[in-house]
Amino acid sequence: MPVLYTAALAQGSVIVLHQAAASVVLVQLTDPDTLQKATARQEAVLGASSTIGLYLGSGILAVTTAARALAVDSFSYLMSAWCTSRIPTLPAPPAGAGRTTLTAEIRDGLRYTLRDPVLRPLALCLGATGAGAGVITAFSAWYLLTVVQLGPTGLGVIMGASGTGYLAGALASPTLIRWFGPGKVLIASVAVYPLLGVPLLTARPGGLWPAGLAVAGALQLAAAACATATVRMIRQRRCPPELQARTQQTATWLVAGSRPLAALGASVLAVAAGVWGTLLTGTLILAASALALWLSPIRHLNRLPDTTRPVTESSPAHMPQPPTTDTDKGVAPTTAAPVTPLSKALQSVAQLLVQGKTNAQIARQLWVSTHTVDSHIQSIRDHLHADTGCSRAVLAHTLLKHRLVRPPAVPELFDPSFAPNPEGLLLVRAFAEHSATTDIVRAAQITPGALRNRAHNLKLAMRADNRAHIVGLGHTLGILTPDPARHPAPADASLPVNPDPGPAPLLNPKSNL
Repeated sequence: MPVLYTAALAQGSVIVLHQAAASVVLVQLTDPDTLQKATARQEAVLGASSTIGLYLGSGILAVTTAARALAVDSFSYLMSAWCTSRIPTLPAPPAGAGRTTLTAEIRDGLRYTLRDPVLRPLALCLGATGAGAGVITAFSAWYLLTVVQLGPTGLGVIMGASGTGYLAGALASPTLIRWFGPGKVLIASVAVYPLLGVPLLTARPGGLWPAGLAVAGALQLAAAACATATVRMIRQRRCPPELQARTQQTATWLVAGSRPLAALGASVLAVAAGVWGTLLTGTLILAASALALWLSPIRHLNRLPDTTRPVTESSPAHMPQPPTTDTDKGVAPTTAAPVTPLSKALQSVAQLLVQGKTNAQIARQLWVSTHTVDSHIQSIRDHLHADTGCSRAVLAHTLLKHRLVRPPAVPELFDPSFAPNPEGLLLVRAFAEHSATTDIVRAAQITPGALRNRAHNLKLAMRADNRAHIVGLGHTLGILTPDPARHPAPADASLPVNPDPGPAPLLNPKSNL
């Protein structure tokens, strides 16, 4: 037994390293336009090899001994190593990048992932699903063999059907993403996965249960493949090339690292609540991760993120930051996607957004639910062709720049002699044009530690509620538009007209900002 444990540990470690490296190599070898299909095909190959391996292994065991079956399995790994050696030489890392330790790369990957509004909920979902799947996997095979009494053949059939489902789900993922968008596909896949685990909890010996479990297993693994491919596509499109390895290491660490802890917890839980209670707990963990993902901005992700920019000379070479796309600058990603007019309902929400109102305040003022406001703001993002990482301040700037709404009125008790100094002007423009904190401080020419105090002082001086309100008042005061008095009204004349803000005040050199 110690030999088997050692071999299993070594094999599992090598498989994890191989999967992490294969995902990064795929990005380096594939053209960005075909990366989505290549990722889906890679997942499909994994599913096909799993299915073929299960049935081939069962056949070998039927005609020979287990030792010879293990020898054939070892030979398959040697073939994989030979195929890997045929991959062309990959591009060398950028000059001056330096060498870093694995721990430092994982730390940088975690930092980048947790700062990115799209990757952060994906990482948390990966950790939760890894834990839930680890709890279930610890006892699912034992439960099927002893409680449901399937036998080795029945277990092999179910596992083979599951592998076939994984193949189908991976192949179908690009089409589903194109039809419904990555957010809906990912949430639906993660939500369906625990639901299809319910037959395992209710199965009994005999009857049609083996066939039902095989169908449920195939559909469950199809959902898992679809979710895995979608997460990988989002991450590949969201991360710059030089950070692909680090974010992949982070994802692998979250999934593979959570499973041993989950298995250990499952053994403790099985003693206290029984195997059936342990399987139920794992299913509930998976359901909770699906709910958390639905409550995140991922559900508004209607298309894959735009390909990210490479690191420039102004970006730190050792730690690239979350991507600054065109939508972070308040403009459409491409000239082929012009900003489209807003409906009356969207104009009402957008008008309050540039006034710095929160979603809850907008809902109360318009007598609608916060869910409706969330939906309207996402529709506004779609009209502006802005992704989920675009800040509300950038949205406000884009709305006012394209004259889709009116600039807000100046607040009460506003000092008419106020005008920001050059440092304040840089900060207002940075809020209007950038979403990521690193890009804001770079544009404002300040340190990250000074950003909070500068922003607070600017809000106090402008009597603004938040950064979106600062940007809106920047248009009102002529800081972000040459002449706000000429700002034409939107097409919907039924919207309330703000008081004329008057001419833009002159620059006040005595201002504290």
